[in-house]
Amino acid sequence: MVARTPASPAEQLAGFLAKYDPAVARLARACRTALRKRLPTARELVYDNYQFLAIGYSATERASDCLVSLAVSPKGVALSFYYGASLPDPDGILLGGGNQNRYVRLEGPKTLAVPAVEAVIGAAIAHAKTPLPSAGRGPRSSSRSPRNSARAVRPRSRAGRDRARAERAHESCRPGSSDGGVPMPPTRKNGKICYLEIPAVDVDRSVAFYKAVFGWNVRVRGDGRPAFDDAVGEVSGAWVTGRPPSTSPGMLLYIMVDSVEATVAAVMAHGGKIVQPLGADAPEITARFADPAGNVLGLYQEPHGAPA
Repeated sequence: MVARTPASPAEQLAGFLAKYDPAVARLARACRTALRKRLPTARELVYDNYQFLAIGYSATERASDCLVSLAVSPKGVALSFYYGASLPDPDGILLGGGNQNRYVRLEGPKTLAVPAVEAVIGAAIAHAKTPLPSAGRGPRSSSRSPRNSARAVRPRSRAGRDRARAERAHESCRPGSSDGGVPMPPTRKNGKICYLEIPAVDVDRSVAFYKAVFGWNVRVRGDGRPAFDDAVGEVSGAWVTGRPPSTSPGMLLYIMVDSVEATVAAVMAHGGKIVQPLGADAPEITARFADPAGNVLGLYQEPHGAPA
């Protein structure tokens, strides 16, 4: 039997891009060429991440050291700054409202040369924890595919099942999309709450409830089961059966909403129940509800005038 020659990193990247609309793939290739010229000594890291393809530029093999990334999705290409929230942005070009990532939509490689964009790229280089090499050429296309690495034959032992569950959780600890559908690269940091398992009696009913009430993005995992990313793409999880619902608030999860009053109405309209009305925690703006399976969660609304 003849052994198959593994695809080169460049061939893997070409395969990833081939999955996209030709116009998006052309845009991604053109922006990648321009960014490689701008950052010739950077190491290129490629991640095929479910909803998007991330091409990052780093001084090391660690994704957390990426200065910038190209985030490719069916809707287009964005230039993402891993630590964009801490970068100076006097022209206000950076989009996104999370605690860490910021991005710029790319209409073409010329966007990278816009002075305001170039200034933020320069700031990212200057603020890097690990500086780029001053000379030489960085390795290209170090490709990884998290979706495949977490798939394995179902383990028979309890310890093996626990390891597989942890791997699925790690695989899902990444944002899906944010602000107009433009995806972000993964946010990974020690102490981050990254994955939730929500007990369900009827998974389809729970999926419909959370999607309708909170706008969660629902997707299908590699094992065929539905999973979710929250409305800002910072927390992921799945619905599980065979586990009793959390009907008594011990550890209580709160979901941020624009309006508790409006969300209370939506909860009741889609099969949930209100177990603590608005106003019980005044002056805080909160309420508690039970989802279709009986899990009790909280709603929280920031007071008017609170910083965004």
